[in-house]
Amino acid sequence: MISEQKAWVRYLLIFGLLGWVGMAGPWGRGWASGFSDIVAQVKPSIVAVGTTNPMPGTPPNFLGTGFVVGDGNYVVTAAHVTSLPLDYEIRQTLAVYSGNARHLRITVAEISASDPEHDLVLLHAPGLNLRPLLLGDSTRTREGDALAFTGFPLGYVLGFYPVTHRATLSALTPIVMPAAHSAELTGRAIRQMPTPYLVFQLDATAYPGNSGSPLYEAATGRVIGLLNLVMVKSTKESLLTDPSGIAYAIPGEYIVQLLRSAGINP
Repeated sequence: MISEQKAWVRYLLIFGLLGWVGMAGPWGRGWASGFSDIVAQVKPSIVAVGTTNPMPGTPPNFLGTGFVVGDGNYVVTAAHVTSLPLDYEIRQTLAVYSGNARHLRITVAEISASDPEHDLVLLHAPGLNLRPLLLGDSTRTREGDALAFTGFPLGYVLGFYPVTHRATLSALTPIVMPAAHSAELTGRAIRQMPTPYLVFQLDATAYPGNSGSPLYEAATGRVIGLLNLVMVKSTKESLLTDPSGIAYAIPGEYIVQLLRSAGINP
């Protein structure tokens, strides 16, 4: 009797495991056991983007997330993250925050190149000297791909602790550029937009501080997009009375174009 029970237990375990693998399919295979290593590889290249000034005791001011590219002294982020006017009376400047919670490092930055149409900006932060992330081919990204993004979802509220979220590419969907008023974004107006471009729609929840976070392949860590929580959501969801928790990202092909415009080999 006992031997029969053990046989049934083995059978159920094997059946359950095979069933789980079958249901997981290609999505499950995308989350390989090495994903923890990928996250550890990506995190040192994640920075916060904000402002600073030379006044003693000035607290960190995070405005969004960015990631290191080029020779380690350049950072890509969302253009709207750097759009707030600086207070020159107190010598306020753009800044890149790196390091860790115990040893926060501040590097003054300036805008090197920008792409307002795709809400992208390239910052130059001399002396940053961090390992850059590699860019993948976003044009080969397919719906259902296993992806991830790392950033600072709530700014400095949680301290300097980059947070990683898993995501699946749900759809390639067109974006429309912002109108003067959301009421102007009618269905007819959207259909008449001359040159909408495709963005990545993700089945993941992101927050304002994630704007500028790199979207990367879970299996390789190569960047194929940039999270955008302002421009994309304000246009894609302007017709919704209760906006969804869907996240969006600008495809990496536009990041490549931005870097090349600044003379940086992606």
